[in-house]
This record gives sequence, structure tokens and C-alpha cells, in this order.
Amino acid sequence: MFRNTMFRMARRQAGQPQRRRDTREHVALYLKAFNAWATNEPLAHLRFVARDPMPALAIVARSR
Repeated sequence: MFRNTMFRMARRQAGQPQRRRDTREHVALYLKAFNAWATNEPLAHLRFVARDPMPALAIVARSR
């Protein structure tokens, strides 16, 4: 899902100007995708709105 979201953001849609994404938006998407992977939770959608708070990094207990 992360890969598809990033490709969709980079692709220009016909007739629409490409909006420049800021670094904060990219980092938030990386964190959301990583947290879902680390906690083994499925993602229904991957989205970040500028007014949303920055996601915290998930803390996962490792088993040996």
C-alpha cells in the first residue's frame, strides 16, 4: 500500500497540475506505513492531512 501511495502521489493526472508534497507529509506516510508493518496491523488506507498530528514511532516488544 505504501509503494502504491507514493507512486500515485508522484504520477501526474491528466489535466491536473502536480501538487508539490512537503517533506513532513512524506515522513508521516513513512511512519504510518512502518507502524502498521511493525505492529502487524492491516492498513485500509494510507493518507496524511496537514492538520493531523505527526504519528509517533511504534514501540514493539521483541521476542527472542
